[in-house]
Amino acid sequence: MKKAATDKLLEKNQSLKKRIKELESLSTEKRKGLIPFSSDYLYRALFRLSPYTIVVSRLEDGKIYDVSDNFCKKSGFSREEAIGKTGTQLNLWQEKDREKSVSIIKRDGRYRNREVNHRLKDGSVLTCLESVELLTIGNENYTIVIVTDITPLKKAQDSLIKERDLSATIIDSLPGFFYIIDEEFRFLRWNHNFLRATGYSAEELQRMDIMDF
Repeated sequence: MKKAATDKLLEKNQSLKKRIKELESLSTEKRKGLIPFSSDYLYRALFRLSPYTIVVSRLEDGKIYDVSDNFCKKSGFSREEAIGKTGTQLNLWQEKDREKSVSIIKRDGRYRNREVNHRLKDGSVLTCLESVELLTIGNENYTIVIVTDITPLKKAQDSLIKERDLSATIIDSLPGFFYIIDEEFRFLRWNHNFLRATGYSAEELQRMDIMDF
């Protein structure tokens, strides 16, 4: 019995020496700046510092598990305000949009660049592209949502459409024939009078050049 106690004491002593060596090695690495990152620490650092708006939430009820720093910057919500709440409670999106997203995720497990509207804390609305990936951890399903703000792009696109429509209205109001050709004599623009006079459709003119006349 005495021998067993001695062996146990020696075993503890060896374990303690091993731990001391590990701590000494860790201290040396720390001084040299060589401490290895744990995967969890690395994940959190990359996640928090990502330039994208990222939200991790539970699929079942939409409860938010974590958000990136950029989410806080863009949305106006602090991390403390967001975590534990749902996107619906924060009024980030309409419930029908979430239902549609959940339906796609359950069917496909992911989606990419789906155009949605996101509401900020101050009530303003952004047009965004949303990409989602489904993750299963234990018995729970989670979604990683990456959001890209395309509001400036949409505004520029809308302006171009309005400008195009205005130009078309002006061109069609001109008397007589009107058309524009490029350096290879292909038709770029024309008015309704030109279509009526030639008898060609817009689709046919797109495949023609002026030499075809």
